[in-house]
Amino acid sequence: MTKIKTIILDFGGVILNLDIDKTREAFQKLGVNAMSDTLKKAIFDFEAGLVNESFLKNSFKNENDININNDDFEYAWCQLLRDLPQNRVDFLSDLGKKHPLYLLSNTNSIHIEYLRVRDNSKFDQFENAFAKVYYSYNMQSRKPESEIFQKVIDDLKINPEETLFVDDMLDNIETAKKLGFQTWLFDVETDDITKIEDYILNYSYLTYS
Repeated sequence: MTKIKTIILDFGGVILNLDIDKTREAFQKLGVNAMSDTLKKAIFDFEAGLVNESFLKNSFKNENDININNDDFEYAWCQLLRDLPQNRVDFLSDLGKKHPLYLLSNTNSIHIEYLRVRDNSKFDQFENAFAKVYYSYNMQSRKPESEIFQKVIDDLKINPEETLFVDDMLDNIETAKKLGFQTWLFDVETDDITKIEDYILNYSYLTYS
């Protein structure tokens, strides 16, 4: 195997703490009790930048036959976004000075705008830690589709075999592996992204010893 030269990180779960149950509970209080295939597709399309915010909100209202105002919708939608730990942001700022570091995240315009306002300068510091950030809603595709990975490969002109991709979703990892990336299936319960350099050292030892 080729030595790791470049690092691409996922955002939610790996860096930003998430709790999907918080959003589920908030929507249930608004009367959203069903998650149909149509609604799931609207959510995925919104993350891929294929539909706008109005389409997503109307999909929630129509599928559940309820009226939700925009403030209540956005509050519920963003409840899964928990803390962005300062120690991780500081670590990534240092890491980005030593390694080519990039972000590849399935996310959406509402969540990113919410984080920009909530975390303010800390979110700026977070984004500035990366040489480039790739958000799915800006790329018209989302993980685990191979298309979004290929867009990153072509844009950065990187060799996947020299690149470590870190994600907490198995489907995303499997696609990355098929494209030749070195991978770390991140366990949000036990793993710590601030230990990534130890992971790379251990990986290199196991690979080349």
